[in-house]
Amino acid sequence: MPSRDHSRDSEMIEGEIVKVSFHNEETGFSVLRVQTAEVGISVTLTGRCPSPNAGERLSARGKWEHDAQFGRQFAAEMIDLLEPTTTHGIELFLASGLIDGVGPKVAKSIVDHFGEDVMHVLNAESKRLEEVEGVGRKRRKEIKASWDAAKEQREIMIFLFDHGISGARAVKIYQTYGNDTRSVLRNNPYQLAEDIYGVGFRTADDLAAKLGVENNAPSRIRAALAHLLDSASSQGHAALPIDELLERTTEMISLTTDLIQPVLEKSVTDGRFVMHMVEGRNLIYRPSMREAEETIAQLTKTILQRQFPADKSIDIEKALEWIRHQVDYSLSDGQMKAVKMAFDHSISIITGGPGVGKTTVLRALLDVFAAKGLKCKLAAPTGRAAQRMTESCGIEAQTMHRMLGYQPPHGFSFNKDRSLEGDVFVLDEVSMVDLPLMKAFLSALPEGARVLLIGDADQLPSVGPGSVLSDLIASEILPVTRLTEVFRQGKGSQIISASHEINGGLVPDLRPVKGADCIFLERDNPVVTRDTLLTLVAERLPKGLGVDPIDDVQVLTPMNKGLLGTVELNKALQEVLNPPHEFKPEIERYSATFRRGDKVIQTRNNYDKEVFNGDLGRIAEIEGDGHQVVVRFDQGRLVVYSPSDLDQLRLAYAITIHKSQGSEFPVVVIPLSTQHFVLLERNLLYTGITRGRQQVVLLGQRNALEMAVSRQTSGRRHGGLLALLKGE
Repeated sequence: MPSRDHSRDSEMIEGEIVKVSFHNEETGFSVLRVQTAEVGISVTLTGRCPSPNAGERLSARGKWEHDAQFGRQFAAEMIDLLEPTTTHGIELFLASGLIDGVGPKVAKSIVDHFGEDVMHVLNAESKRLEEVEGVGRKRRKEIKASWDAAKEQREIMIFLFDHGISGARAVKIYQTYGNDTRSVLRNNPYQLAEDIYGVGFRTADDLAAKLGVENNAPSRIRAALAHLLDSASSQGHAALPIDELLERTTEMISLTTDLIQPVLEKSVTDGRFVMHMVEGRNLIYRPSMREAEETIAQLTKTILQRQFPADKSIDIEKALEWIRHQVDYSLSDGQMKAVKMAFDHSISIITGGPGVGKTTVLRALLDVFAAKGLKCKLAAPTGRAAQRMTESCGIEAQTMHRMLGYQPPHGFSFNKDRSLEGDVFVLDEVSMVDLPLMKAFLSALPEGARVLLIGDADQLPSVGPGSVLSDLIASEILPVTRLTEVFRQGKGSQIISASHEINGGLVPDLRPVKGADCIFLERDNPVVTRDTLLTLVAERLPKGLGVDPIDDVQVLTPMNKGLLGTVELNKALQEVLNPPHEFKPEIERYSATFRRGDKVIQTRNNYDKEVFNGDLGRIAEIEGDGHQVVVRFDQGRLVVYSPSDLDQLRLAYAITIHKSQGSEFPVVVIPLSTQHFVLLERNLLYTGITRGRQQVVLLGQRNALEMAVSRQTSGRRHGGLLALLKGE
């Protein structure tokens, strides 16, 4: 660490940037070589500033330090960047890459011709650039356009930086608003939180304060209310009770309820939010969320009442007899009931845990529908779930987004005005489907179509808002078959037997005996658990099972924070599975280091790139000086990320159990600790175990395992879909 020279007070230095030795785009931290005003003296300066370029002048305030490695340097507390004034500085500045089409050679020609008047020519008399040899009319216009854009961007970046917004975020803001950035932010700085992923209320609020927005301004209160509703949505709620919303807002922005409530009431009157009474409580919604609930309830009831035309109706007894004689597998009474229900009703649900034969029922149904000449379409919420569906049924399944033809920025191509084509629509892993996606699916169905919903109601609910599958089942207005019998192929599996025992509230016997595919390794504390986990993933499991430690082994953990959370585990696993190497390119962004070969997960839907929340991939390459990151997702599809896009990616050696929904992995390792107390619940553990296909290893504290099995305390998600389905 450098030692401060406290004998000096803060002082000012001025000079010309000779070289940008280092610049971190995200934080703005820079190491600059500066020729100071004292002739012949070149110094090292460190500090934060946006996008410095060689040739620029600067004025900096700070103190001198002595660094044990780098010697004497100036640590700046404040840096102001200024346009260059010397011909040498101007030439360096123009050749820095700031202006498209101007490299060192052209920069020298321009400076040689105009001398110190270059900046004036660029700003006010750009036509004169044609006087320079090699610069014609077309190139002159390109240079002028690029110069104006670069100048405007630089001024905006400095404006953002001066107001506390770091480089990578500033780039995203400029990309969103362009030259309107300053006017947008001055009019409503809270627009940032609405429009730009990764810029939350706190960032916008800090900016608003610096721009002079009062603490009790209605715009601030509205933004806080909207932020809390959106945060609740990300936690699965469609709405919040009004008293809870007011209480949370009071805590967050330190204002009294009598100041907040009038703004909330006016926002409801204006249609920014909507209020509905559900089970005796007033709930506050974003309008789109309430519309999703109402549409799902209405369309579900409409589909239930549909009658099939003669050419698409099925003689149930003949169909069941055909199944008994034509297919090469037998169905249990429960499975036959599910088949009959799907034939008899326009919409029905099949639910049940692993190994109970949901796929067998689906295959029988598809065989009959095919024999009848009906066109079947299969879909699932995620790419991995759709791929598994294709493999098990022999019919191509798509993601719901692909089936509905999502076209950014316009939305779904198939909707209430343009229906899908088909006779039977099968949706798998429905527990993962949230309110907006179910609304889109039901809205796009053609008149007279059959709908079959398949899912495990005991798994975790969707990451997004709502509990769609649970609400549809609990409403009791739809025909539901719950399959419970475990069939021969699953009876010898501890994964399947343990998952059913856990679902029944029993702690399974998971002693690590030879041949067991689901075991528990007891460890006394999180540190020992972490160390055991690293050895298991890097050495023991790959050696014992012949699997790849990155592609085939997936660590699932209840939460992100803590020693056994995703953040710390990913750092540790990255170091043992994909350590740094001088020939292995890497890039650091958003407090994470990404290397070629890393396993990564997409953390939000990106419709432009056609990658979705929970998609897993491997970094195939980090390319060039621009550090574009190329990720290979399922089936070899390559997706390119710019550095500013990397806030959409996280390392994925360890992911949360929530993020694993809809996926299966050859080997799953789940650490359990009382540190995870808040999230240790039955459906979480059940979901985690059922992600494993070949081997599941639980390890950690026994009381954490027992706690998870015994607890079933998840509060009901706030929303009104169930009440609407029931007609309340």
